[in-house]
Amino acid sequence: MAPGLNHIKNMVAKGPDTLVINYDQAIGNVLPQLEQFWVLPQHVWAKYTGNDGKDLKTYDPAQHLPTVSGGAYVITSFSEKGTTAFKPNPYFYGPKSNAAGVSMTYYTNSTSMIADLEAGNIDFVDQMPFDAVASVKQNPKFLVQVSPSSTVNNITFNSNPAKPKNRELLNPQVKEALEYATDRQAIVKVVYFGYAKPWANFLSLESSDYLDPSIQPLPYDPSKANQILNSLGYKMGANGVREVPATTGKYAQPAHPMSYDLMVPDGLDFNVDRQFQIVAADWAKVGVKIHEVNGGDAAQAYAYETNKAYTTYDLAMWDWAEYVDPDFQLSVLTRGQWYSWSDTGYNSPLWDQQYKEQGTLINPQQRIALVEKMTREVEAARPYIQLVNEELVTAHDKQWTGFYPELNAYCKCYYTSPHLTS
Repeated sequence: MAPGLNHIKNMVAKGPDTLVINYDQAIGNVLPQLEQFWVLPQHVWAKYTGNDGKDLKTYDPAQHLPTVSGGAYVITSFSEKGTTAFKPNPYFYGPKSNAAGVSMTYYTNSTSMIADLEAGNIDFVDQMPFDAVASVKQNPKFLVQVSPSSTVNNITFNSNPAKPKNRELLNPQVKEALEYATDRQAIVKVVYFGYAKPWANFLSLESSDYLDPSIQPLPYDPSKANQILNSLGYKMGANGVREVPATTGKYAQPAHPMSYDLMVPDGLDFNVDRQFQIVAADWAKVGVKIHEVNGGDAAQAYAYETNKAYTTYDLAMWDWAEYVDPDFQLSVLTRGQWYSWSDTGYNSPLWDQQYKEQGTLINPQQRIALVEKMTREVEAARPYIQLVNEELVTAHDKQWTGFYPELNAYCKCYYTSPHLTS
């Protein structure tokens, strides 16, 4: 979360309800940066700051309930993969909750989630399984709402320039060929049931002010993909898999087939196995073979990507949900986010310099121009093949109202406004 405090020189409490923050220079995104940062209670965490802050990882909030909170609710019971219970915080400065309590359930099985919705065990689903939308729409008990979303799903490439194997996947031309070989329209139809948009930008529709209209998905064109791979000298083998010639030099590789492992994590809000099947079939048509590897939960999947300094994995399928300001999403590709948010091992001094500069631009048009330039650069380098920008599809029991899903959780009222209709 450190980028949220970029350029802060110091903070001074001028009174019990006044904090003065001094910056070393003017920056262009103070409010969105602070909006997504948390102020934590010192008397709770101070004892865990030893070992250069690493002792914070030993702190388990679930063992210290109810939580100390400055937000709308206080957690009274916690379950990482179950139900967490909240009660309203009587000291919250903002709008008061309309509900006496709120519980949030984490589902690992979408069928169970829809069954609980239909049985009345839950009242609101914040991302419908796409294959269940049609049936829930037919039930007069529920209201289904569709909104733009900040979630972009992608194919992730290990982009560490020092990766020791399968280095052909660092070549933007290879990744361009693989994008030509990927049928996004089939993915939208089969995986998302139409509730997604083919996408190519590193940012989502939520960053509409910063979207360069020139960044568009390449058309599905296996012939073009084959033409590029042929031009690079990757000959098709008798088994239908292309062969990469041996190389020399610092990162010499023996000849090897274009056959790769692709990791998928558990717990995504779309059918990633079906998406993998579509991409695998598409890429097989151009002589590239991929094998699905289950990555486990988010922590296990991320450990898979970062293992041995981003040197052991090749490909993954995952997604990003953007914040209200593009700064966070841009920070993901900086070298400073290795072992934190970076899922690619991308390492570009130019990108790092531009990332620092964009946050300091107080002229909105200058900042937009630089962000657009950065997204054009990353689109050309392709540490990701962006696949789709999902739509947010929510459903709730009609006895409740006031959910405002179009706010994408960017407003406290998203949590405090729901109330009974009668």
